Amino acid sequence: MDHSTFSSILRFTVLFAILSQVSLVQGKGLGKCVDDSTCGPGFYCSSNVCEICVPCENVFNRQSLMYSSGEPVCAKSVSNCGQCLKGFQPFDRSDGQPSEKCFPWGKSISYSNTSVLAAPAAWVMFFLCSLSWIIY
Repeated sequence: MDHSTFSSILRFTVLFAILSQVSLVQGKGLGKCVDDSTCGPGFYCSSNVCEICVPCENVFNRQSLMYSSGEPVCAKSVSNCGQCLKGFQPFDRSDGQPSEKCFPWGKSISYSNTSVLAAPAAWVMFFLCSLSWIIY
């Protein structure tokens, strides 16, 4: 396999990986915009591009802030989310600040899973780099 074929395969693989991470959404959603109303529910306008509102409850276990009408505020960052949901609590980070994500009460927080999840990815990257070095 020559260098140009390998480069083409690598570009295709990277493009496929990026596109597979993009979630498909219904409604207006992703696209160009002028203001928040252009994007539709669940999205806001940032630098003329519609962005997805932060899912406070699902990702950070925090309450969504509400307008006086009872409609949820579109959180543009986790700082726009409210307090922890019932049964959840933040923990203090090493810098003394509370965590953005809330965790279930009484559950110890372990970072051991991080290395278990990262190890296969590291080996794959090592393998791909070695393979590209050998082929090139």
